Amino acid sequence: MTIMAVSAAVAACLALGLMGVGGVLLTELAFHFGPAEYVSLMVLSLVGAVALSPGSLIKALAMIVLGLLLSQVGALHASRLFERALGVPDVFVQIHFVVLTLGLFVVGDIITLLGLPASERPSIAAPLGDMRPTEAEVRQARPAVWRGTLIGTALGLLPGAGSVLASYTAYALERRLAGQSGQFGRGDVRGVSAPAAAGQAGVQSSFMPMLSFGLPLNAVMALMVGTMALKGLPPGPQVMSSHPEFFWGLIAVLVFIPVLLLCVHLPLLRLWLALLSLPYRFVFPVVTVVTCLGVYALRGSVYDLYLVAGLGVMGYVFHKLQCPLPPVLLGFILGPMMETHLRNMLQPAGEWRNLVTRPVSLSLLLVTVALIVFVLLPSVRRPREVAFRET
Repeated sequence: MTIMAVSAAVAACLALGLMGVGGVLLTELAFHFGPAEYVSLMVLSLVGAVALSPGSLIKALAMIVLGLLLSQVGALHASRLFERALGVPDVFVQIHFVVLTLGLFVVGDIITLLGLPASERPSIAAPLGDMRPTEAEVRQARPAVWRGTLIGTALGLLPGAGSVLASYTAYALERRLAGQSGQFGRGDVRGVSAPAAAGQAGVQSSFMPMLSFGLPLNAVMALMVGTMALKGLPPGPQVMSSHPEFFWGLIAVLVFIPVLLLCVHLPLLRLWLALLSLPYRFVFPVVTVVTCLGVYALRGSVYDLYLVAGLGVMGYVFHKLQCPLPPVLLGFILGPMMETHLRNMLQPAGEWRNLVTRPVSLSLLLVTVALIVFVLLPSVRRPREVAFRET
């Protein structure tokens, strides 16, 4: 446990340094992007999210389309005026991002866990042993952390489950480097430190496209973009110049989190595990009440509570059908952004040909087509399924 926490903290600091270099380059590039380039980039992101989502590609595609459709509910001002004239409540005219997130993920998970027997619900029962790593373990984990950080920083830039894929890739690399030592998977710290470092570095590097292009690559970054929109912060390269306090505050938080992890998380680890071992019959009422209070405080409408309950049932159905939910958030966030850039590209006398006549836009579309062909290859689909099943 200590090796995992220290590896993640070190990787976060190293990845932050790489972000400083790569983020500046991406921001400079983003200022040269026009509407056509943004549309092509978002198409690539949506296709990449489908390709790197766990499970069936068809189900992931359906979830992306569902998110795009939900984002268009009440999107046009004229339609909102028409529906309000008919007496339709505002919450049914346009779905709020917070309501969608809490309904699908929080309420949906509550219903899913309530439907499981108590013995099948996730719990922490194993006691903790000595958490102090030996000097030999630290020496063995050090190069694995470096390798995991580099892998995570690179693969974290992929849309969808890039950080998950980074953890699997780091684990597979360490297993190959270990050879036939016989200890890998039975106490070798490299099998823990490298995936932990890769996963944390992947999470850190996914901030770069969000801050540079305003482009969320996964569900967490979609939450970030949604939160910025609620606060009136424009996601994209202009956030650094127009709202420097937010940008540097976010960087300070990313620096502070690894320190907080080591100073607070490890000493209180036994307390956190004790909280996780509480019976679920005590946990879910508290979570449900807090969720309902937050939803009602959002707009002061009872209809929001009905909507979040309906979305919770929808999330439960999707869980039973083994449909990935993060693509819904990506489609919900990217849908209006892509529509805005598409309108800007076509006005006042724009043409669809801009997507293929501008070199950068054409290159992004060609990468999208190549990704589709690559993922559909049988030699790629099987390893992809194994990777997400093992992680």
